[in-house]
Amino acid sequence: MQGGVKMAQKEEHLKKLNLALHPLGLALGITTAVIYTLCSFFITVLPSLSLKIFNIWFHGMDLTRLATSKITLNAFILGLVTLTLVSYLTGILFAWIYNLCISHCVSKGWI
Repeated sequence: MQGGVKMAQKEEHLKKLNLALHPLGLALGITTAVIYTLCSFFITVLPSLSLKIFNIWFHGMDLTRLATSKITLNAFILGLVTLTLVSYLTGILFAWIYNLCISHCVSKGWI
C-alpha cells in the first residue's frame, strides 16, 4: 500500500512540474507577434534610430546596408504570420523536451 501512495505522490509531483504544450506555444507565439509588431512600428516611424539600436544589438554590424526603404503591408503580414507560427511551434517543442527532461530526472530521483 505504501508503495502505491509513494507512486501516486511521484506522479502528482511530475504533473506539477510539467508544462502544458499549447499554452506555452501560444504564449511564445503571442509574445513574438507583439515584439514583431512593435519592431515594425519603430522601423517605420523612427528608421534611423531603430537601425542604430539594432546595430548595437548585433555587435556593431552595419544593418543599414540590409535595410529596405519601406515595409509593405504584405511583407509585414507574411512576416507576422510566419514568425508567430514558428514561435508557437518552438514553444511546443520546448515544452515537450522540457517535460521529457523532467520525467527523466524524476525517474532518476534527481528531483
